[in-house]
Formats: sequence, structure tokens, C-alpha cells
Amino acid sequence: MASHCRFYPSCSHYALEALQTHGALRGTALTLWRLLRCHPFNKGGYDPVPTCGCSSTKLQLSRPSQHD
Repeated sequence: MASHCRFYPSCSHYALEALQTHGALRGTALTLWRLLRCHPFNKGGYDPVPTCGCSSTKLQLSRPSQHD
């Protein structure tokens, strides 16, 4: 009997990409959420790892200027 994943990419590939993209904490949470959705009542389909949402430039905190 052939085994087929209901999602694309497969859960193992999703987990690897989630961990690489989002780090250990959020990547693990995304993977667990994906595994919870893997059941017979979910039709599955294309389910990519969400993008980071991080900007390429870091925000810099500005200090209040002191004019004495």
C-alpha cells in the first residue's frame, strides 16, 4: 500500500523549511500546527511555510536629541 501525504510539501519537508526560515521556537510551532491539521477531514493541498515577514533592514531605535 502506497503512502501519500495530504499536503504539499510533505510534513517532513515543511518542518525542515519552517525551522530554517523561522528558527526553533516558531518553526516548531508551525510544524505542530501543520501536524494537527493532518487528519481525514482535511482535504490537504498546497500549504507552503509562511514567509518570515522580516524586512531586510533592521529598525534602529532613535535616541531623543539633547539640545542644551
